[in-house]
Order: sequence, then structure tokens, then C-alpha cells
Amino acid sequence: MAAALSWTDEDAAPSGRDGDNDSNNNNNNNSSKYRQQSPYSSPSPPGDVIERSAEQNIVEFLPLSTSWTFWIDNSMPGTTVAEYESCLKKIYTVTTVQEFWSVYNNIPDVKFLSNRCSYHLMRGKRRPVWEDEFNCKGGHWRFKCSKNYTSTLWKELLLAAIGEQLNDSLAEGDEIGGVSCSIRGRDDILQVWNTQAQLVERSSLTKKIESMFPGVTFISVYYKAFATHEAFEGVKDTLGFA
Repeated sequence: MAAALSWTDEDAAPSGRDGDNDSNNNNNNNSSKYRQQSPYSSPSPPGDVIERSAEQNIVEFLPLSTSWTFWIDNSMPGTTVAEYESCLKKIYTVTTVQEFWSVYNNIPDVKFLSNRCSYHLMRGKRRPVWEDEFNCKGGHWRFKCSKNYTSTLWKELLLAAIGEQLNDSLAEGDEIGGVSCSIRGRDDILQVWNTQAQLVERSSLTKKIESMFPGVTFISVYYKAFATHEAFEGVKDTLGFA
């Protein structure tokens, strides 16, 4: 089994089981001018300069509707929940648009992940584990795609998730719990997690995703409830499955 990448929350850097020279010169000239005006002290810049500087330094943080957490794993097929969780690492939790981009821009693009590695972005405190209390009654849509599209599709899927653009395609009472991107040998897999598998028949999520990427033909698309997986270690009859 390949070793998991050792990123941590503090690094803010980065599914398994199946300034220029002209600017510097201008600043030096301005400083020289201020010094010539008073040989004993550096006078304050004009009021309009201070005001403009203050405006430029104001950053408007755009909050997300909920917090989202980036995860990574590199588990192999057929592992138990305990084995899978030992390969699962939390990267960072984001609560604003700025935080999202800070993390996204500082972790490797999915195209650099090794085979069997997966990225996950999960809502709130959910873990990318089928048996998690927030996930066990749900399932996920799996979209298999060519590696030529993986990076673009993953980025757009992340933005759709944090922008809450996917929930309107679900039945009332259902919710998007997370999204994943799993790297495989020949083709890659995108996953969209929902919380209520019994409501999937009233969902139009597949059409929603296909409409988002009209130039992409997915190799395969299907939905599966977590409780129907042979490897699921939760209560099988939660959804009426024996």
C-alpha cells in the first residue's frame, strides 16, 4: 500500500475502498521626497493616500453556507473501515470563499495524485466514510471520466458544491454531503454524495451534472446506496436492505 501524503491542517497544503523594479523605484523616489521635506522626521503621507491604501487593504470575506473539509486517502480495495480510516487524512476545513481558494491553490492538482488516491470535500463534520452517521443512510453517484477531463471536472464540481448549486436537483429532504475525485489506472471517478438514498428516484442530479459539462461524455454513470455495498460495515437494514 502506498504511503499517505503527510499533509496536516497546519500545512494547509495539500474513494478509497473500492512586487517589480518600477514599483520599487517609485517607492524609493516617494520616500526620498518625504525625507527632503523634513530632515528631522518622515512626514505622514497625504490623507488621500492613506484613504486609498486603507481601501485597498480591506478584504471582504465571503462566507460559505456551511463549512467544508478537504480530505485525502490512498486506501486499497477490500479494506475494512478501520484500515480505510488509517489511510484517511484531513487537509483543512474552510468556511469562506477565500479559505477555499487558499487551500485549493496550495495542494497538488488531482492529475498529480498517484493511482488509488482520492480527494474528498465533505460538508461540515462529515468524514468521507460510508458508515459515518451523516452518510450511512445515503449513497453516491459515480461518474467515470477520461483523465483528459479530470482536473477541470473536479474544480467545477467543487465550486458547484460550495456554491450550493447541486442541492436544487435533489428531492426535498435530501442533501449533498460531499464530492470526491478518485484516481484510477485508466479512467478516473467523480462522486457526489447524498444523505438519503431512498429519495434518489426523485432526483435529477445526473441530468444536472451532464448539463454542467455538455462537452464531456462520461464513460459510465450510476448510483449506489452505501448500505448495498458488500464492504459496508454499518447496519444493513437502515434503508430496508437485508
